[in-house]
Amino acid sequence: MTAFVAASTQDAVKELVAKFTKDTGIAVKISAGASNTLANQVLNGANADLFLSASQDWADQLREKGLAVAAHPLLTNELVLVVPKGNPGRIKTPKDLLNENVKYLALAGEKVPAGVYAEQALTADGLYTKLLEQKRSFADKTCGPRWRSSNEEKLRLESSMRPMHA
Repeated sequence: MTAFVAASTQDAVKELVAKFTKDTGIAVKISAGASNTLANQVLNGANADLFLSASQDWADQLREKGLAVAAHPLLTNELVLVVPKGNPGRIKTPKDLLNENVKYLALAGEKVPAGVYAEQALTADGLYTKLLEQKRSFADKTCGPRWRSSNEEKLRLESSMRPMHA
């Protein structure tokens, strides 16, 4: 059995697969990556028994092409900001990203769901264009989730934009 899973789900899926394999004796090969990359692999003929996407749109595309039997929302993601320990930029709300002491921003890639949702949230809050106009440095981070180092803090921020399907 082969499972294509969004990078953001791989830790949870590994735990579930270990229990599933122990209970059933069925081995599952996990292929984790960006939802768009995995969906394109399926669209180009790759075999997957399960596609766990971080994007409803990619799941819908596979279903519309007859490559998926059904699509069911299972999980959600949460948008967060990660700042250096001590929060030297004094970020408390998304608007604080406009402060001149904030020099560098990293967003997930524009084709992966987290990047799309981040851009949508910043746009809904009227910030995305302003940040581009200020020539902020945006890094394209297409990798999956990462563990925070001891030099970082995670801030939960409220935004006027919430993804329906994460």
